[in-house]
Amino acid sequence: MGVISLRQLLEEYKWQIKPSPPDGHCLLHSVITSWGSQLPNLQPITLAVLKSDIKHEVMSNIDEYLGFGFNKIKLLDQMERYIEYRKYNSNFGDLVPLILAKCLNALIRILDTDTHVVNAL
Repeated sequence: MGVISLRQLLEEYKWQIKPSPPDGHCLLHSVITSWGSQLPNLQPITLAVLKSDIKHEVMSNIDEYLGFGFNKIKLLDQMERYIEYRKYNSNFGDLVPLILAKCLNALIRILDTDTHVVNAL
């Protein structure tokens, strides 16, 4: 299979490129935007609700996330840094797409812009 262009991927998945606020929570803003455009008849989600849902998911299933190389203190510290201080360049930041998929009971697709491979969580 050859390399697929970004344009082809956008057409295939019916994706759109939309700007997100440059505040360190671009992934969360993107999920909120996508949720609103794909599910307009459902209750909108807000940044505050999404951050609260992340905390709840982690605390409710903490043993599952400890399996990613965290001890409890490091996991909770990185979660707090991500949510409150927008430190996304951490191991916890790498888990956020999986956590969001579980919070929302939704399929989340992530595009690797270097390889144009689409991964689903």
